[in-house]
Amino acid sequence: MFNTILIAIDGSEVSKKALEAALEEAKVWKSELNAVYVIETGGFENIPADATMEVVYNRLESIGSEALKEAEEGAEKYGLKY
Repeated sequence: MFNTILIAIDGSEVSKKALEAALEEAKVWKSELNAVYVIETGGFENIPADATMEVVYNRLESIGSEALKEAEEGAEKYGLKY
């Protein structure tokens, strides 16, 4: 039995399929669903902070927001606690 299911998502088609599988499992087990979107910024340390980097950060934040919204909507569709 699973009380909580954690799914890492990145907005890709593969993660959308993984999200759907997690939603199905959460429904079967009547589990709470948690989703996480993480950006690894360690590789950005040596890149000068300029307008281009701000655009990159904003785009990554937008992708993450969209992915998390999809997870929330999916949980609502299945009647799950999110």
